[in-house]
Amino acid sequence: MWARLEEIVRDKTKRRCIRELLERVLDQYGERIRSYPAAVEIHHNYAGGFLEHVVSMSEAVLHYSARFPALDIDLLIAGAVLHDIGKLEELSGPVGPTYTTVGNLIGHVVIGRDILREVASGIPDFPPTLLMLLEHMILSHQGQLEWGSPKRPKIPESIVLHFVDDLDAKLNRALRIIDNSSSQGDFTERDYHLGRPMFQGDYDDQPQESPPNPTEPLSAEQFEDPGPEERGGKGQSFLFEPQG
Repeated sequence: MWARLEEIVRDKTKRRCIRELLERVLDQYGERIRSYPAAVEIHHNYAGGFLEHVVSMSEAVLHYSARFPALDIDLLIAGAVLHDIGKLEELSGPVGPTYTTVGNLIGHVVIGRDILREVASGIPDFPPTLLMLLEHMILSHQGQLEWGSPKRPKIPESIVLHFVDDLDAKLNRALRIIDNSSSQGDFTERDYHLGRPMFQGDYDDQPQESPPNPTEPLSAEQFEDPGPEERGGKGQSFLFEPQG
């Protein structure tokens, strides 16, 4: 996954200053990006979860940038990489993390904005408007004021970032709830964070039949002659052409 993240930064960004910014972040925080969880509890809360979350989001924003070409791919990739970068200071470590003092008092959203500013300050002539938009991506990525965002998303790219982040987190949570369920019924235990149990029963009433093997000849029962009118009216089967 690390190689894929490096590839996306190297090959998919367009502005040199964005590429340099992200490469500096990966170089400075690489060990923690590869080893830290993405959260204490809610989603990707295991060693390496941070990288998994970032790569998953990066792949998702590439999809949406192809679907909506008017979106700025650099803002989307940078947002995916940087939106949670403050968690590398907010959390205590890769295993059994707790919140640090700065994490409790400041929080990862503002810490992430500060990291962005610090790294960008080392790049000569980094465009100030672009920096402001990147700050907005970080500050608004949680989407709602009550969810911890100082600002709500106000550019199309920050809207994409918020929903991609939320979807990736919720899917990770839901799938792990099902995988780790001890319930014997069709539903898992109620999950506090999702506010509901998850259905874990079979999606199909009966096992689906395997399709016929195309390399095996059809039996007489499987082949139904359409009749001379439907096969062209010449009284011969399309399946058995005359030879010679």
